Amino acid sequence: MDLTIALCIGIAVTVSGLIVAVRARLRMRKSLGRRVSDLDLVSYRTWNQVQETEKRNAESGPIHPR
Repeated sequence: MDLTIALCIGIAVTVSGLIVAVRARLRMRKSLGRRVSDLDLVSYRTWNQVQETEKRNAESGPIHPR
């Protein structure tokens, strides 16, 4: 019983981690315009570039987005 619960929790954590990684890769790829490596995902400098790009895009977008 305990092993089953631990296995279910382990699977849930693994799947949610994969989903977060894929979403982060897509966000970075969209902002940077290039393929993203594993090192980019943990790089503080790369995340700063992503935030700056997203901020610039938000400022240059429409005034009242829907």
